[in-house]
Amino acid sequence: MNQIAELEEREREIRTELYRLRGIETQERNRSLVGRCFKYRNSYSCPEKPSDYWWMYTKVMKLKGANIICWQFQTDRDGKIEIEFARSYYNHMVGDQVEISESEFNKAWRSIQKKIASR
Repeated sequence: MNQIAELEEREREIRTELYRLRGIETQERNRSLVGRCFKYRNSYSCPEKPSDYWWMYTKVMKLKGANIICWQFQTDRDGKIEIEFARSYYNHMVGDQVEISESEFNKAWRSIQKKIASR
């Protein structure tokens, strides 16, 4: 093997180990999110005024490998309701997520149920 091939092989081995360790790190971080609730100020691209935003609610239900499985719902600015009971994310709970109590999450869920029932 020439020197370049040897270095490329070592690089592959190092990258493989880095991916493995990062996966373990992500899994541990995500494990700490299970059972917690969040809300996120969502919008479509290029919002211009406060009414262009709405809350998207997320509850982290379980861990599947390194991924978190979330229950999410939102009502967008046009009244479109979206509900996902098993949304999968690898590295989602970062940035502008605001942690909320389970009580606040449940209150928002009851509110969306009322909207659905009244249609």
